[in-house]
Amino acid sequence: MISASVRRLTVFKAVAETGKFSEAAAALGIAQPSVSAHVKALERQAGRPLFIRSPGRAPRLTQAGEAMYGYALDVVRRCAETESAIGALGMERAVEIVVAAQRSLAHGRLAELLASFARATPAVKLVTRSETGETVLALLRAREVDLGMFLALGALPGLPSETLGEEPLVLVAAPSHPLAGREAVSPQLLSEHGFIGGLAHSHFSDMVAIVLRRLGMRRHAVVAEAQDAETVRGLARHGVGIACCLASTVEEDLRAGTLVTLSLARALPPLEVRWAAAPGRPLSEPALAFVRHLKSRRTR
Repeated sequence: MISASVRRLTVFKAVAETGKFSEAAAALGIAQPSVSAHVKALERQAGRPLFIRSPGRAPRLTQAGEAMYGYALDVVRRCAETESAIGALGMERAVEIVVAAQRSLAHGRLAELLASFARATPAVKLVTRSETGETVLALLRAREVDLGMFLALGALPGLPSETLGEEPLVLVAAPSHPLAGREAVSPQLLSEHGFIGGLAHSHFSDMVAIVLRRLGMRRHAVVAEAQDAETVRGLARHGVGIACCLASTVEEDLRAGTLVTLSLARALPPLEVRWAAAPGRPLSEPALAFVRHLKSRRTR
């Protein structure tokens, strides 16, 4: 038999069954010229016409067309059965869940949660993308991941999410900083010193600005910016300025004495740890199980 692609035979079958090139195009979701091109190519391969075409009348199968139709039915059916069988085999293999997590979470306490879920569900392939907060939100809105975990100061417009817990914030500085060791540092005194922050207008730096305003600071001078938290902490260790960090990310520095926590007159409000699913992308059962795991363990 001639070598015809499954796609070409599917198009031919649609024309034969609908009786019209236009209806076949609509059923397949392609342009009518594309349908005609597939049929003409198949006729060239067969070396003879497959349809009798008459003005004002629906195309009718020739004798060769009848034979081709039977062949097309068999090929399309076998192809569908093969795809179904392969799909069933795929269900037996690992199901993939793609999670985007804000770096400070993925590199901190969330890593243990991800690992414990992976150990408990070896049949599920867990893919974690460690990104900036704004990238996590962009990936969710673009539906390029199943789930996202990020820090927030409340619900975000247009992105339904749930709270998993809280992450306390602290202000840290080098032990040699003028405010190190002082009790009940006021917002006014803090405003007289430089801060190290994330990149301007990034998701995290915008939240820090809001937190400091809630603390009572009308302004804070940013003397250095860095994209990642490790660089921010490094600059603080070297005495460049004060850094506002997640408490969980500076534990080792505080134990080692390379950074100290500033004692404030008022405590900083914490950030929320939130999770969200990609809008319009239903969660699979393994993904729902992952969410239940996160809720049961919490981040605090």
